[in-house]
Amino acid sequence: MTSPFSARSAEPPAPAAVLAMIRSLRSYFGDEQTQITDNIASLFDRLRGVSLTVSKTSTSQSLAAPPSETLAAMLDKIRDLIPTVKESGVLSTPWAAAMLRRDEVRTASVLSWFLSPRGNHGCGDGLLREVLAHIRRELGGNFPTSPSQHCFVSVEECPTGDSSSRIDIQIDDPEYFLVIEVKIDAPEQDDQIDRYCEVAKFRTGGIRPWCVVFLTIDGRAPKTGNDARVVAMSWPQIAASLRTATRKCKPIPHLLATSFADHIRNL
Repeated sequence: MTSPFSARSAEPPAPAAVLAMIRSLRSYFGDEQTQITDNIASLFDRLRGVSLTVSKTSTSQSLAAPPSETLAAMLDKIRDLIPTVKESGVLSTPWAAAMLRRDEVRTASVLSWFLSPRGNHGCGDGLLREVLAHIRRELGGNFPTSPSQHCFVSVEECPTGDSSSRIDIQIDDPEYFLVIEVKIDAPEQDDQIDRYCEVAKFRTGGIRPWCVVFLTIDGRAPKTGNDARVVAMSWPQIAASLRTATRKCKPIPHLLATSFADHIRNL
């Protein structure tokens, strides 16, 4: 196959197509935590269909490349801004400093903090609403979409007193009961989700709606828990929900939320 940049190509690469390619590359390799070996195959799949040649119907004005002096001036301005951006703290990664890494207990603790409407994170109940909306869609509309004033979020709970059924994240609301089982590296235990379903049934007494969320890297369904009220979610889904929920937050809450979203997206 002839390269679009080879001497055989009679036409120069289209700026718009090159920009699209650069954006694809940046999305895959722009983050230090990106797992390159996992993404390289899909990267080439994306770039395979990208044409770098000039369309016959394109106008000369739309294809005009900016002068090299303009590009150099723009790069100089960006370089001059880098120290200011670093000093502002917007590039800080508090979760890396806290050494969350792939620790399930610590990561679940931070996630529960963002899920709690009472948390002092400054994001309100935005993330919890996003998760509840996802559950409602998965369950065909049969689940509340907002927390009540008496919603309580906790971690490492043993609601029945049985330590073998310790729940990673429990959301106890007068209107519903929600269990979130957090998985990063640990395998699923025998009958684990079945046990959580029984816990949820016991706690709600058949009155409140309940759900067990199985949260994993890839959003796979659990091996146990053959119940319609078991919903699978992935960490990238939680990251996207957190970004959506905090778009209008103030700068510091927004920074905390988006940096945590970056962390869990790349687990």
